Amino acid sequence: MILLFSLALTALIPQKIKRLNSALDAINTWFSRKKLSLNISKTIFMVYSTNSIGKRFSDIALNIGGETVDRVERFKYHGVVFDENLSWEEHIKQVHSTASSRLYLFRQIRNFWTLNNPK
Repeated sequence: MILLFSLALTALIPQKIKRLNSALDAINTWFSRKKLSLNISKTIFMVYSTNSIGKRFSDIALNIGGETVDRVERFKYHGVVFDENLSWEEHIKQVHSTASSRLYLFRQIRNFWTLNNPK
């Protein structure tokens, strides 16, 4: 499970975190009643912001069933890299790196494979 939330109103952050932790406990309870389990070790959260607000609240802790959810600065979801600054820089770097390595492979094999006689 991936959790994203914004710190739009900084004055209300303690109340928002308390409500969010309550909601996460309710989700965990629902999972338990349905005989499902939530893999908390694979659950992460990210505070995103286009300014420095997210950096000021590095002590935010989310809990599910008494276990702390890991906070990350970036994560990859369906091939797209998201970061806490809502910047595409890390995603572009990764796409560029992947494309460069694939193009290098094509350059290496182009002499061995012709259109008239594919081997």
